[in-house]
Amino acid sequence: MSWERILQRKDFSNRPTFRTRIIRFRVRPESFCAMPRFRDLRGQEFGRLTAIKRVGKDAQKLSLWLFKCACGKRKTIRGTSVTSGRAKSCGCLHREIMPSVGKIHNTTHGRSRTPEWNIYFLAKRRCTNPKNRRFKDYGGRGILFRFKSFEQFFATLGP
Repeated sequence: MSWERILQRKDFSNRPTFRTRIIRFRVRPESFCAMPRFRDLRGQEFGRLTAIKRVGKDAQKLSLWLFKCACGKRKTIRGTSVTSGRAKSCGCLHREIMPSVGKIHNTTHGRSRTPEWNIYFLAKRRCTNPKNRRFKDYGGRGILFRFKSFEQFFATLGP
């Protein structure tokens, strides 16, 4: 059955139309526009990035721009990521800052999350933490964990 016949059978005379709803609530039709206005970023600088040209849209239909970083590298980034301040460089800023952050956070051995560090951490937990499910087999039987630090553990047992 076609839509015309369905519409002929139904009585829509008492229902407000889209136009009457707009007038009733004093909403302008142009306010229904979902897309924001285009913003030209060419030549603008955001942190270490300078916009060169717009290269298209991503899967979410957001503008992708080609940027040139102060280090010389070119990278394609969403325009919204740069204008919001989320992206400040091509990644070179992160690489410069991270070594100093490690010193601030007391990174002493630089071997965290390695197989040796995981062995140290899990063995220490089994021997010292009564809430560990394997404590009864190790710490509960009197087995002590005698290493004071990871460096001492690594120097004694090695890789």
